Amino acid sequence: MRFASAAARTTALSGVLAEGMVSYLMDTNAVEVYDGSAWVGVATGDITAVTAGTGISGGGTSGAVTITNSMATEITAAGTGSGTFDNLPIGTTGQVLTADTTVSPYKVKWAAAASGSTFAGCALYKSGNQTISNATDTIVTFDSELFDTDGFHSTATNTGRITIPSGKGGYYNFCVYVVWPDGSWAISNAVLKKNGTTIKVDWLNVGSGTYNTQGFATIVSASVGDYFEIIVYHNKGSNNSILGDNNGTGATRFECSYLGA
Repeated sequence: MRFASAAARTTALSGVLAEGMVSYLMDTNAVEVYDGSAWVGVATGDITAVTAGTGISGGGTSGAVTITNSMATEITAAGTGSGTFDNLPIGTTGQVLTADTTVSPYKVKWAAAASGSTFAGCALYKSGNQTISNATDTIVTFDSELFDTDGFHSTATNTGRITIPSGKGGYYNFCVYVVWPDGSWAISNAVLKKNGTTIKVDWLNVGSGTYNTQGFATIVSASVGDYFEIIVYHNKGSNNSILGDNNGTGATRFECSYLGA
């Protein structure tokens, strides 16, 4: 029902007014409904337009408005570009989920597992004997290597040292083997030092026999640039020698293996 004003409506509907009637007032352009006791305005929306934002396309200010979520094209089944937003299917045996930041937008995909840690370390030995003066702390030098994976040792400079290379800080297992000739004297010792500070000592009461061998292993925390040496000592009363071997099998040896960070 259309009326010129609220007063005109009251006059026209006098005696027939009932709950649920709806009217339009031309002077105020208002639509109202009678709730049984009073005329109340019919609520109208205040949205005037739909504007597309990040990741959304479409929109409009009138009529049928359509918007599209970009996931429909950017996240696709198994990366096939089908435009179908779907769950990621299972990969192949041995693959793992990994983040790929080389594309935009970033995505998660199945990929081959990264290779695990590989062995790192060195094994040094003496190809010949080394004279050790009586009652004198002496650094054991090593002129030969069974292997050296990452430049832990040099056969030209500071040949008695194992030095932790770049990127390899962490825990190490060090093994020390010192071989003395036969004979009998009071004591000898072999000391593992880190940056000149004693880490571990092995004492030996030397007796007669073919060879006398000292050996031990220990786990040490080491930072890049730390260096390790073997220091030997004896009190034979005259010069003595620690023994080498041209193939490293029976020689005085110094070894380290990287256990992890």
